[in-house]
Amino acid sequence: MSSYTTKTRCILITCLLMALVLAGCAQNYNGGEESRHAYEERQEGQEQAQAVQSPQDQDMEQEQQPEPVLSPDTATTPGGKKMEEETAGDQAAETAVVPRDDSLPKGLKETVLITIHGYPAGEYILTAGEVELEAGDSVMDILLRVAKMQDIQLGFRGRGASSYVQGINNLYEFDHGPGSGWIYRVNDHFPSRSPGAWKVENGDHIEWFYTQNMGRDIGATPFGGS
Repeated sequence: MSSYTTKTRCILITCLLMALVLAGCAQNYNGGEESRHAYEERQEGQEQAQAVQSPQDQDMEQEQQPEPVLSPDTATTPGGKKMEEETAGDQAAETAVVPRDDSLPKGLKETVLITIHGYPAGEYILTAGEVELEAGDSVMDILLRVAKMQDIQLGFRGRGASSYVQGINNLYEFDHGPGSGWIYRVNDHFPSRSPGAWKVENGDHIEWFYTQNMGRDIGATPFGGS
């Protein structure tokens, strides 16, 4: 009886050990399968993440990619022409400026003539000179402009219609008597008005005279007139 019991126990222990070994193998197999499946799922997830990329990431990748650098010798336009030649043509087009000519053909500008007679009679401070006429010019405006252009000394008082010429080229009124001074003539007419009040027109001839006798010595009546 004792021997039978011992064998039985041995058989049971052996069966138990075999069962434990088989269970362990099964567990290792299942763990390996789970690990393999987990690894495959992780790889698949990474591939999907790379495939489904956000627009921001794509833009970042495009920005990070360096642009190709083309030298002037190798850079060409789609039509095959060198970019250097095309750029030079554009620059030439930008810098090509048609010169502006504001001048008018001779004879179309409105002008007047001005002469300044000196002292004694027969002397000239300014021979007949042509001056461009501006809108609203008076005899005084023309005299002021010519004096500035020709650097002629000019003494006067008042402005506009009350202007009065006292001296030209350092020759002043009363230098040669109580009736001496400056008067002007426009187209053979001696106006009795201030030179700032007499408007001139295209083609007028203005003359300034130094009189010694209130204008009588040059053909003008006292206080103007001809």
